Amino acid sequence: MLIVDDNPDDVALTRQTLGKLFPQLRTRVVHSGEDCLAYLQGKNGFADRTEFPYPMLVLLDLRMFGPDGWDVLLWLRDHPPHNYVPVIVLTVSDEMQLVKRAYALGARSFLTKPLVILS
Repeated sequence: MLIVDDNPDDVALTRQTLGKLFPQLRTRVVHSGEDCLAYLQGKNGFADRTEFPYPMLVLLDLRMFGPDGWDVLLWLRDHPPHNYVPVIVLTVSDEMQLVKRAYALGARSFLTKPLVILS
């Protein structure tokens, strides 16, 4: 799984939550849309698929500096076979127009942050 988020606190909470739900899950983290696209294409230091395996799922923040989550969704849509990787949008807003746009661009689900489990 690839987590794409520029907020270290949100990344930590997401990893903690996923670790509780799926203890064997291997996650990788990138902090920008630019690094996400490089990771998916195996460029800029991400070529070693043993160390940086192609993700079976992407958790994508929408609001980042530089290329943001919207840019990533647009790129994925236009670049097969990358458009087959499931993307779950994980963002602080649950505005209906954002949800609809994310689904229209190919997101498989839309969750609001922070992603936590109450135990």
